[in-house]
Amino acid sequence: MVPFSAFSSRTSRHSKQVVGLVLSGAVVCAPLVLASSAQAASDSPTASVRSGGPTVVGLYGAQDPVYNAAFRQGFAILGLKSAKAGINSDALAWLTKQQCSNGSWSAYRSDLSVPCAPPNPDTYSGSDSNSTSMGAAAFAVAGKTKKMSRAIAWLRARQNSDGGWAYYSAPGATSDANSTGLVVMALTAAGKDPSKIRQKGGKSAAQYLRSVQKRCSAPADVRGGLRFQKVPPPDVNNLASAQVGLGLLPLVKGTGKRAVVTGPAPKIRKGSPVLDCTKNSANAGTGSAALLTSSTRGALLGYLSKAIKRNSGAVPSAYGSGPDVGSTANAVTALAAAGYARTAVKAGLRTLKQNSSTYLVSPSQAGPAAADPGALGYYILAVRAAGKNPRSFGGLNLVSMLKSTMQR
Repeated sequence: MVPFSAFSSRTSRHSKQVVGLVLSGAVVCAPLVLASSAQAASDSPTASVRSGGPTVVGLYGAQDPVYNAAFRQGFAILGLKSAKAGINSDALAWLTKQQCSNGSWSAYRSDLSVPCAPPNPDTYSGSDSNSTSMGAAAFAVAGKTKKMSRAIAWLRARQNSDGGWAYYSAPGATSDANSTGLVVMALTAAGKDPSKIRQKGGKSAAQYLRSVQKRCSAPADVRGGLRFQKVPPPDVNNLASAQVGLGLLPLVKGTGKRAVVTGPAPKIRKGSPVLDCTKNSANAGTGSAALLTSSTRGALLGYLSKAIKRNSGAVPSAYGSGPDVGSTANAVTALAAAGYARTAVKAGLRTLKQNSSTYLVSPSQAGPAAADPGALGYYILAVRAAGKNPRSFGGLNLVSMLKSTMQR
């Protein structure tokens, strides 16, 4: 399993299929900072990371910022807010300074005096929808509405006519499920209804996601899963499916019945939704183990539950053999926050515990700097949604570890 930073930096620049939120997996060996009993009761950082320069002060993580700095900052802030931990003002100041004048974010700006470049999918450069979505979501949960609104306006202006978004949202760029899911998450966090947002004469995000979902004509074991794009390959992409599962959740109070970041953990029922291919959904919602649904989100949750249970507690990697720990974390968050699939949620949590010593660290760092803030943000969201304690999860204080990664 490849840790968050390593996988993101390698693929987001060189692959159009892997966008932003990439937490996947091959085994690496690096020490984790274990939480003592005293630390488990405190959010105090176990240590601090010395800054590499003024443009990284306040940034979570000492890993190379070039490819995913804004993205991981957003997830770190979501995780901390979910755990009801304080967000350092330097972290928000870093995100503010990195925001472009048009409201967007690129992955990382090493020279803040240089204006942001426009999105360019051919050179993998410029502002992108994934970094901008995470920046907007972070400001939403932090209550920074003015900065959030500028980012939302930028995203809305770059929706494709098919209802989706591309990673680099330039004219002619092809929509993908990963990016669309993240934008939907940002829109919902901002109090917007994604089903009502579309270009003139175009389709909505919900219509786009339905268009890449495997429905009743597909084999039963893949129904509900999502393709990466409408274009080939036609297979279900587990990274996209889990990321959209997370993206379809309400983040903050007022945007849904259960808010992932600010709301209480829900009661998780045993059953999970199943795509209704009988044209009879009369028994949906009756409390049966299989809840029939025709909705895109319900069918997706059913697929994620099946994927975990059929693969020893983990969502399989979309880009190689073995489990995808990051997608498993996203799937656990999606299922638990929706109150479904108790057995799959428990199995997914076991996978997270078993892989914490290899997944939550960067192989190129040591000590506090080894902890990966993006991966920790994923873990905290999943643990919190499942009603568990992120300050004592498998012997780790995830909150303290995350706080320790901020550069000062």
